[in-house]
Amino acid sequence: MSVVEQTATPRLVVRKLWKLGWPLGLMLQLVGYSDAVVMFWLGHMLGPAGLAVEATMRHLFMAAGWLIGSVGTGVSVLVSQSVGARDGKALTIVASGVRLCLVMSAVTAAIVVVCNGPIVDVLGSRDIAPSDLRAYMLPWVVLTLPSIGVLLVLLGGSSGAGWTQLTLQRAAADLALTTVVVPLFVGVLGLGVGGAPLAVGLVQLAMAALVWRAMRRRRETWHLGALPERGSHRELWRPLLDIGLPPQLARLAMLGAYAYLAQHVAQEGEAQVAAYGISVMLMFVGFNLTAAIGRACGILVGQLVGAKAWDRVPMVVRVALTFSLCLSVGPVLLLMLGGGPIASLFVDQALVIDSARDTLRVIAWALPFTAISQLYLFVLTAIKASKVAGLLGIVADGVGLAFALLWPGPPLEVAAWSIVLSNATRAVLFFGLWRIKLPK
Repeated sequence: MSVVEQTATPRLVVRKLWKLGWPLGLMLQLVGYSDAVVMFWLGHMLGPAGLAVEATMRHLFMAAGWLIGSVGTGVSVLVSQSVGARDGKALTIVASGVRLCLVMSAVTAAIVVVCNGPIVDVLGSRDIAPSDLRAYMLPWVVLTLPSIGVLLVLLGGSSGAGWTQLTLQRAAADLALTTVVVPLFVGVLGLGVGGAPLAVGLVQLAMAALVWRAMRRRRETWHLGALPERGSHRELWRPLLDIGLPPQLARLAMLGAYAYLAQHVAQEGEAQVAAYGISVMLMFVGFNLTAAIGRACGILVGQLVGAKAWDRVPMVVRVALTFSLCLSVGPVLLLMLGGGPIASLFVDQALVIDSARDTLRVIAWALPFTAISQLYLFVLTAIKASKVAGLLGIVADGVGLAFALLWPGPPLEVAAWSIVLSNATRAVLFFGLWRIKLPK
């Protein structure tokens, strides 16, 4: 029985959060490994040229993926509410999200195909052949982007229903297939740099087909309702974007802020930039589990809202917040006390290791604030307050950037404290918004 179906106690909530959260946390790690596998094969088969193409296109692809992935966020919220209400509309919501995702992907692909020349000119450099950028970009935008988008919509639906283990199973299968298929396309079939996005797209397409089949077969178990009727159900498109788009825009703002901080740190030297990159990467890894607990809390809150059990929501959020903060203690101590040895796994230059160690001792303070802000962001999204939350997230990044610009001191140290400040500001603002939106 779920929190929706029986009296919610703190112990029950913790058990439910862990049951929902641990597959999501492990899934995030496996997805990171899949990305690393692509880089591994590009580097080993094509050398620095292949890695340079991937690095050049990475942030553009991340931005496009996050925007398309906003549909999956909206689907997750509406499905959680549908499952809580037991109205049988979950699969209809998922099908509508898939159609919207395909439309958005088609528009994006058309723009990129038509404008690929200017895009390559802007992103290219004298060391990277325009033909390589084009060979990597076009298969990605035509096949990989819609495949990833559809898969995120389907996984958003299954997670919203509480079936988070499906996301973990998919991530494990994805990693296994990517490890085999990418070298096959890049090297054996001789497709070069363009083989990587083609291989990834086909793997994601296969995963989407398997996930949809699993959802259809177990729709009664997870209260997903009947198979969707024919029709686009366009009336759901706007709510899906209203819910899902603002948090993703806030993520883009955060990505831009961190990219700017990297440029700011570059004033200090190459070693400091390397230390900054290692520190930010380890920070992201450090809050994967608390992010998963936050997402699990959002699922529970969505189901409670759908069941009109608002009276249970505050207690669930309090327990989830306490649980998430407790889980953040381990990563904080690990980064503070073991930053040097961890950094030495990535590089053997003493200056980079020492700089990363000192930076991690500062950035570690951001993890508890990140745990708070992520949890409240998922909760605010579940109660359809994501528009204001997304705006507040952008404001928090602005506060951090203002600090980095105005505060005197070594750029690397200032950048680290800027990240702590932006996450602390985000946590305070999200908590304040939650207190305003808290059902009385």
